[in-house]
Parts: sequence; C-alpha cells; structure tokens
Amino acid sequence: MTASEAGVTPLRDRLRLIPGQAGKPDQEPVQDPTAPPELLALAEVSRRLGPADGVPKYDTLRAHKNRREDFPKATVINGKELYTESQILAYYQQQEKKA
Repeated sequence: MTASEAGVTPLRDRLRLIPGQAGKPDQEPVQDPTAPPELLALAEVSRRLGPADGVPKYDTLRAHKNRREDFPKATVINGKELYTESQILAYYQQQEKKA
C-alpha cells in the first residue's frame, strides 16, 4: 500500500487527508426525497428551467396560462399563483409529444 492509497500526503508532510479532500469535487447537498415540491411563481419556474428544458420564456408562459384551458392549475397561497417545476415541465413535454 502506497502513501497516497492510505490517505497520507508525501512523507515530508506527514499529513492525513480529510475524507473528500483528495481532489474530488464537492457534491451538492441532496434534497430530502420526502420533502414536498417547492412552489414557485411562473417567472421563477421559467428562470430555473429555461429553453434547455423546452420551457418557453416567462411572457409566453403567462400567455399560455391565460389562453390555454389545459394549462396546469396553480396552487394559490396568499393570493399568489404558484406552480411546481415538475408541473410545468410535464405540461411542455406533453405539448412537445403532440406536435
């Protein structure tokens, strides 16, 4: 077993590495899978998902909300219409399949 395999820096340093310090990138914190989905305004959903996920810009989202009967229903909290990212993503994926 070499020094690097044992988690030890070269002999001149004689330091032990802290787990995860050996050049591996930090992982993002994992969300609790039992947590309820985050409710967001349409503008925030549009910003987070964006065109890469097939979701149009906020102005188009707002127009679709007002004009399309099959647009996902909002959860209203304190007078604000809120959506989950998965609601909007699923809606536009379904629209893409229809096209």
